[in-house]
Amino acid sequence: MTGIRIGMEEFRDRPDMAIVRLEGTIDLEGLALLNERVLPLLERGCVRLAFDCSALGYLNSPALGSLVAYAKKARSLGGDCNLYGVSPEVMDILRIVGLPAILRVHATRESALTELQEGRAPGGPVPGGDGL
Repeated sequence: MTGIRIGMEEFRDRPDMAIVRLEGTIDLEGLALLNERVLPLLERGCVRLAFDCSALGYLNSPALGSLVAYAKKARSLGGDCNLYGVSPEVMDILRIVGLPAILRVHATRESALTELQEGRAPGGPVPGGDGL
């Protein structure tokens, strides 16, 4: 049994944007479930994704690779992906592999969604964001 729960919040007025809520831990089984939920979003044009990590306890390196792959796919289609609500423990993992240079990490949902709506440049620290 997987240790991840995945919730989706889509916006009627913004079919190109969604929030993906990650709860628990992403292991190999959880990664398969994540791909089953996220890849169809990208394929149907929902290319502005905010990953809510506030209830995420752990993710493995294949999961990190998938987040990068989602961002690359979204960017190739004119969108982007970012993260928010990242715990200090998960942030340590992200920093070790240099992920904040590829995906923006926001302190709040509002900041993440605003950036996606405005279509700012991908990657790098967020001005006034989480202090990275």
